[in-house]
Amino acid sequence: MDSRSTPPDQVDREVIELNLLKDALDSVGEGIALFDAEDRLIAHNDRLLTFFNSLADLDRLEGMTFENITRHCLESGDFAGQEAASTPEKWLKNAIQRHRETPETPWRQQLADGRTINIREKKNTNGGRVVLLTDVTDNLRSEARFNATIDTLSAGCAIWDARDRLVVCNAVYRETYPEVADLIVPGVAYEELLQAAIDRNLIDLDGSPVAWIRSRLDRHRAPQSNHEQRLQNGQALQISERRTGDGGIATVETDITALKEKEQQLNNHLNELMIAQERLEKQGAEMVALIEDYSQAKEAAEEANLAKSQFLANMSHELRTPLNAVIGFSQILTSETFGPLGDAKYISYANDIRKSGSHLLDLINDVLDMSRIEAGKYDFQIEEIDLPMLIDDSLKMVEGRATGSAIKLAFTNSNGVETILADRRAIKQCLINLLTNAVKFTYRGGSVTVDVRTCGRFVDICVIDTGIGMSDEEVSRAMEPFTQIQREKGRSHEGAGLGLTLSKNLIEMHGGSLTLFSKEGVGTTATITLPLSSTQGNFPKEISA
Repeated sequence: MDSRSTPPDQVDREVIELNLLKDALDSVGEGIALFDAEDRLIAHNDRLLTFFNSLADLDRLEGMTFENITRHCLESGDFAGQEAASTPEKWLKNAIQRHRETPETPWRQQLADGRTINIREKKNTNGGRVVLLTDVTDNLRSEARFNATIDTLSAGCAIWDARDRLVVCNAVYRETYPEVADLIVPGVAYEELLQAAIDRNLIDLDGSPVAWIRSRLDRHRAPQSNHEQRLQNGQALQISERRTGDGGIATVETDITALKEKEQQLNNHLNELMIAQERLEKQGAEMVALIEDYSQAKEAAEEANLAKSQFLANMSHELRTPLNAVIGFSQILTSETFGPLGDAKYISYANDIRKSGSHLLDLINDVLDMSRIEAGKYDFQIEEIDLPMLIDDSLKMVEGRATGSAIKLAFTNSNGVETILADRRAIKQCLINLLTNAVKFTYRGGSVTVDVRTCGRFVDICVIDTGIGMSDEEVSRAMEPFTQIQREKGRSHEGAGLGLTLSKNLIEMHGGSLTLFSKEGVGTTATITLPLSSTQGNFPKEISA
């Protein structure tokens, strides 16, 4: 080493500084890579290597350029996507161009192992760049579950961030404004949507467009009370908005067109219609509160990996109490407990309210039961159950619908099974779900049979119908949550698509299984397999019998 070489003590200091930098980078939960002004890697943490398995094949990463590292990962098959696979050079060119431009907003990249990462880049003062990689796979799954949940709501729902940009909305919200559906995407500004609605003649205006946009922005950014909006197609919306905990806005838009028509036709009975209006307002406020609470829970979940299901499992009282009140009041109106309503249409309207409320309550009960199961909060009460009596009770629950369709119900118990150890409510709920499906999809004059038989240390409870059946593909999808099989063209059935999923989870928590066998045009057999003793089950220790 000549006189111009780096002194040993300076080399030691540089080594110490690099080690300290490495320790600091390794303490961060994200993948980090530091590039110098010549775009060569000067440091990285161990977390970076967990995203790209092929980097472990290289002896040394430091000193390699961003282009060389990216090309190595691409050629090693670390990246997913059609462009990366079919036109790798084009994909690489775009990646390098984006890296050099260093956009302010992050972007996402899917990896070959199924994970999705969020990539952010920032220039530093010496002309280099810092690259941050975050695994957002779990967050995307949580968003997908939340989107599936709000898509079951009958009202249009949207959440806006603190900068008034769209975060998420359900299908109903997009379908309300088909003329601007191409603009309703995450990141679009609320004011931009208002201007597009004016430009494309969606809104039924009373005054000038400028005044309407100003008034609508004022209401949106300082929400206080609900208000109504008419569209050019005659649709009437009730808009409820609330501030979320992170400074954003939650919007719920309820279609009240039918209500307005009834109000105009039956203006002599304003009191009854005001009650219905209050019910809609209350439901709108409750939906907004639910979305607001979920938004706060979602933010906390991203920091501490808390599940959405834990939030929903704690909401049973707040959701069920107002719904039970609506259902109970509608039953009083239907039965005319306090005297005749006057017009026969009132009884029809009250029946519609009761049926809608009951359907929404059933949907919420299913969602909450699923949430309790996922959160480990489902309360099992294991006891000795008279199985034949439980099956008789379940058959009685569907007897009225079966009789109306001339469907024969039968029960056979070839091995004479009398009792099992299980949770009575859970097993009955599963049986009713399966029997309801069997009756629902069996043609008039068909039959539904419950057959009980033993198989070693297990008992099989088979629900056999002579209905329309399913294809193999439909059977494989039937027990996915929020899935409804279109089993007959032109025939729709109510429900959220949770019955089979919930039943499957409840049976598996008993240490059993739920299986489906079906053939189109012949029928379906749903088989519940349960252990004869609770010691074979998968119960928590504190509830096992």
